[in-house]
Amino acid sequence: MYDINLREEFSSQGKSLGELFHRHEEGFIVPNYRHQYTWQEDEINQLFDDITLGIRELSKDDGEGTSTFLGTVIVTDVPSRTETVRAGEGQALPSVIQAVVDGQQRISTVALLGIQLRDRLKTLKDSLPVSPPYEYLRSHADDLIGRLEKLYSVWVGRSSDPPCKPKIIHTRTKDRWTFRGDDSTYRSPVALYIAKYIRTDDVDIALSSIDRLNDSRVRDNTKLMADWLDRICNAHVQDEDLYEQFPVGKKITTERMHEYILGYPEVNEDLRSVIAKTEANRGHEDWVAAAIYHLFLLSYYLLSRCGINRLQPKHQELGYDMFQALNATGTPLTAIETFLPQVMQQERKEGEGWEQTQSCQSIGIIDKLFETTTNNQEKTRRSNELLRAFALSYEAKKLGNRFSAQRCWLKAAYITDLRSLNERRGFLHKLAQAADFFRVAWYMEEYRDSNRILGLEDHVEGKLCSFLVQYVRAANAGLVAPILARFYSQYMMENNANPEEFIKAIKACAAFFSLWRSAHSTAGLDEYYRRFFKGANAPVVVNNHGWKFHSEIQSSDLKKYFASVLEYNGIARMDSWVAKSEPFLLYTKLKTVCRFMLFLGGHNRCADANEPGLTKETEENVCELLELNVWKNRDYRSLEHVAPQKPSNFDDWDHAIYAENRVNSLGNLLLLPQDINKDVGNGSWKHKYFHYLYVGRPEQEEIARIREDAKKNDVGINSKVAKRLSECNFNCTVAPIVQLGIDGPWDASMIDSRTRQLKEIVWNRLASWLDI
Repeated sequence: MYDINLREEFSSQGKSLGELFHRHEEGFIVPNYRHQYTWQEDEINQLFDDITLGIRELSKDDGEGTSTFLGTVIVTDVPSRTETVRAGEGQALPSVIQAVVDGQQRISTVALLGIQLRDRLKTLKDSLPVSPPYEYLRSHADDLIGRLEKLYSVWVGRSSDPPCKPKIIHTRTKDRWTFRGDDSTYRSPVALYIAKYIRTDDVDIALSSIDRLNDSRVRDNTKLMADWLDRICNAHVQDEDLYEQFPVGKKITTERMHEYILGYPEVNEDLRSVIAKTEANRGHEDWVAAAIYHLFLLSYYLLSRCGINRLQPKHQELGYDMFQALNATGTPLTAIETFLPQVMQQERKEGEGWEQTQSCQSIGIIDKLFETTTNNQEKTRRSNELLRAFALSYEAKKLGNRFSAQRCWLKAAYITDLRSLNERRGFLHKLAQAADFFRVAWYMEEYRDSNRILGLEDHVEGKLCSFLVQYVRAANAGLVAPILARFYSQYMMENNANPEEFIKAIKACAAFFSLWRSAHSTAGLDEYYRRFFKGANAPVVVNNHGWKFHSEIQSSDLKKYFASVLEYNGIARMDSWVAKSEPFLLYTKLKTVCRFMLFLGGHNRCADANEPGLTKETEENVCELLELNVWKNRDYRSLEHVAPQKPSNFDDWDHAIYAENRVNSLGNLLLLPQDINKDVGNGSWKHKYFHYLYVGRPEQEEIARIREDAKKNDVGINSKVAKRLSECNFNCTVAPIVQLGIDGPWDASMIDSRTRQLKEIVWNRLASWLDI
C-alpha cells in the first residue's frame, strides 16, 4: 500500500490580502478557458458593504478579532511560462507565475481597487500641508502608496520600462508581459487598464485607453469604487451616505485603532483633534486630514483583515477537481433559518410548549414565504430581500446580503436590544408581517384573482395598485418594498383590512420612483428612502418612521416627504421634470420605466383626428391599460422603435431622428407583441405601417383588406407572419400611430410632439398621486 502526503498534494493557506499580494515578484495568469472580468455592481457593493461592516465592528471595544472572509482562490503552476511574454523578452517574466483556476474576479477587483485607493491617497496627500501634525499623515501615505502598488503590479526590474507590470493577465486575449515594449500586448480590459495606469500614473488616461462599450465592466466598476471612496472620505460629514455607518472621529483615534492604522499606539493630540472634526468644508486641510485617515483605515482593513483561502494543489488537474467540488450544489442555510434556534431558546425559558406560542405562529408565516422556492439560490434571494427590507423599515438599518452580518443583526435586534419576551414576540410578529407582504403582495403567490393583490379584490383601484406593485418590482425599485411592507402591515393586517392608506402609499411610491428615476441617476435615491425611516434635518426634513419606534405611519406624511425631495432636486414642476428627463428617459437606459410610461400615456386615450399620431382623452373602458393582466399581456409586452435603431436604409427616415438620441426617446416607442416586433424589423415606414394596421385594427373583418392594400404597395406579408398578426388582440396604443397614414411622415418633429404629450400626460397622473 502506498500513502501520499495529502497536505502536500492539496496545499491550503489562509492569507490576508496583504500576504497574498505582497509577494511582489508573483504574477497571475488567467487560463483561456476562464471568462473575462464580469463582476457587476451588486458584487462591488457587496464587497464594500462587507468591508465597512467589518470596520464598524473593529472599532467597537470588543472588536479586536474582527475579520472578513472574501472567499477562495485556487492557483496552480503554469505549464508553459514562455507563452506569457512577448517573443524574445523572457526578462519580463515575474519570478513566480501562478495560473488562476478560480478567483480571477476577486484578484482583478482587488487590483482595480488598489489603483483607486493609491490614486486617491496620492491626490489627498499632495494637498496636505507639510507642517505638524499633517506630516504624520504624509509619511504614512507614502508608505501605504507603496504597499497598495503591490495589489496590481509585479516588479520585473529597474532596467525594464516601466519596472512594474500588471499583476494579472489573461491568456484568452493573448496578453503578454513585455520588458521594454509598449502596452499593445495587453488586450484584456483589466490588464490594459493596469498597464496604462502604471505607465502614466493617471486613472483618466488609463480609462480612456479601454473600449467604452466592450470593456464597460472595468469602466463602471472603477467609477463605482471611486464613488464608494468619496462616501468613505465624507463619512464624518453629517447627512452624507455613510454618516454613522463608517466609524470616524474619536472611534478611530483610540490607542488601539491608532496602532492598527499607523502602526504605533501613541496618539498625537493635535492629530486626533484634527481628525475628530466633522464640520470642515471639502478641500479644507482638516477635511483632507480626516478623509485620508479614513482611507488609511480602509487600507489597513483591506490589507490586514480581509482574508483569502489560497488553495494551491500540486497538479493542475487537482485544481480543476477542487474547483468543481467547491462549486457543486449544496444546501446552505439562510440567516433566518439559523435564527430559529435562538427564538425557540427564548420561548423555552418561559416553559410554554413551542407549538402554542405566538412566536411559533410568526415563524409559520415566515416559512410560507419559502414554501414555493425550488432551489437554494431562490431561497437565499428571498431571505436577503426580506431581511434587507425589514432591517430598513424596522430601524433604518442598511443590511447587505452577507450571511454573518444578517445573523449578527438578527441576534442584536432580537436579544441584545429587547429585554422582555413580549418585546421579542413583537419583533418576530413584525418580521412575519413583512414576510407576508412579500408573499402576498410583492410576489403575489396567494390570490383569489390573479389580477389583484389579496385584500384589494373589491376596491375600485385594486387592479391599478396591483399593477403598480408589480411595476416597481420589475423596475428593480427594491427599497420601495420596506415602505409598502409597513403600510401593508398596518392597514391590511392590523387595521381591519382597510386598504385606503396602503393604496395611497402604493401610488405615491410608484409616482416618486418614476419621476425621480426618469430625471436622475440612481445616485442618492436609496438614501432618500432610508431617511424616511431614520429621519433627517437636512437637506429635506422628515421625521423618523422606523417600525421599532413608531407603530403608526400615514400616507400623507409619505407624500409630503416625497414631494419635498422632488422640490429639493428641482423636479417638482412639470417643465423642470420634462427638461431634466431628456438624458435619462430613454429606451437604452430605462426600458421598464419607458414601458410603464407608455401605459400611463395611452390609458383612456384614443387617436386625435385633428392631430394624427397624437391622442386625446376618451371615455373610460375604451383603452384600459392600468391593470396587471394588461401589463403581463403578450400584446403589450415589448417596446418597438418606430424609427428603427439601425435601419436597413437610413434614407427611408428623417436623419434628424438619429441626432441627440431621439431614436430612443419615449415618442419613438410603441407597445407591440414581442414576436410581431421581430417581424416588423428595421424596415421603412411603409413596411411598418401595414403591420401596425394589423395590430391596431378594431375589427377582424379588416384583415383581408389590409393584406390586399399591403400587396398593392409592394409590402409583402407572408402567411406565417399574417397568421401571427391576425392572432393579436386589438392594441389601442397603436391606433393613433396609424392615423398618420401610409405617407406619414414619421419624422423628428412628430417624435418630439409625441414625447412632449406623453410626458405631460404622465406628469399629470403621477403628480396627482403625490398631491403636487
